[in-house]
Amino acid sequence: MIRHKTKITQEMINQYCELMVDVSPIHKEGRGVVPGMLVTGLVAKGNITDYVLRGISTKYFKPIFVNDEIEVHKEKVNSKSNSMIEEYTIFVNGELCQRTRITLALNFLEND
Repeated sequence: MIRHKTKITQEMINQYCELMVDVSPIHKEGRGVVPGMLVTGLVAKGNITDYVLRGISTKYFKPIFVNDEIEVHKEKVNSKSNSMIEEYTIFVNGELCQRTRITLALNFLEND
C-alpha cells in the first residue's frame, strides 16, 4: 500500500471551479467544501501515461474542507497483463472521507 498526504488549498479549489465553471458558493464561503471530483482528479492524475481510463467510481462519506490535509492510501485491487484496478481511500484526521476505484487498461497506441 502506498500512502501520501496533500493539503487542499483555496487556490486549488478556485482553479478547479474556474475550469469546471462551478459557481456554487459552497466551495468559497467560510470554510469551503472541496469539490469531490477535485480530490478524485488529484488521485487519478498519475495514471495516464501507460494506461487509459476505463472507469471511475467514487463514494463520498464525509466532506473535505479547504486547508484540510488529505491522506491518500493507494492499493492495487486487481492487476492483469492488460488492465488493472486501483483503489484510493482518502482520510482527513483519520476519518474516512472518500473511496475511489479506478479501472485502467493498457494503452496499446504507439507514440509517433
